[in-house]
Amino acid sequence: MARSPLSILSPAYHIVNYYDVPIYRAQAWALLDARYHGQKFRVSSGDRRRSTISSFNRKYGTNLHDQQYLYEGFAKGLPGFLPANPPNRGTHLLIGDGVVGRLYEKLQPFQLGIDVESAGRPNDCGPLVDWLNRSGYDVYRPYPTTSEAHHMCFRRSPVANARKRLANYYRTKR
Repeated sequence: MARSPLSILSPAYHIVNYYDVPIYRAQAWALLDARYHGQKFRVSSGDRRRSTISSFNRKYGTNLHDQQYLYEGFAKGLPGFLPANPPNRGTHLLIGDGVVGRLYEKLQPFQLGIDVESAGRPNDCGPLVDWLNRSGYDVYRPYPTTSEAHHMCFRRSPVANARKRLANYYRTKR
């Protein structure tokens, strides 16, 4: 029998499809934990590396855009484009931008930026971040502007906490 792509027995740091968004399995586990405990939210973006996006779009039939595309739309002032780092840095690329990590420094996989909107809170992941922190995860919103209130990062790996919490959840749901 094949394992679920989000099985807690699978390797933590492989990119998976979390509701049509590429993020690391470890982050998906933490978000599943939140969902299972009543948090309502929508993930709109994760990994934006060109190679990830192109293979993800082919595999899943999605039409996601890489950092270059999003940056150019923002830089040109096109409607619907939020602030975006240039395509040579940013948490969605795992490259430090001077706010998260040193400029151009390679970031740890758990630091992958995720864009999330909590239910009823356009462009705001605050309720989810608060729940994750109360539940033992170490999550923060690195950019203080209201235009980036949807962006969150993990300060440390969610693996141990997520595996423990999900194992307990699955045990009690039998």
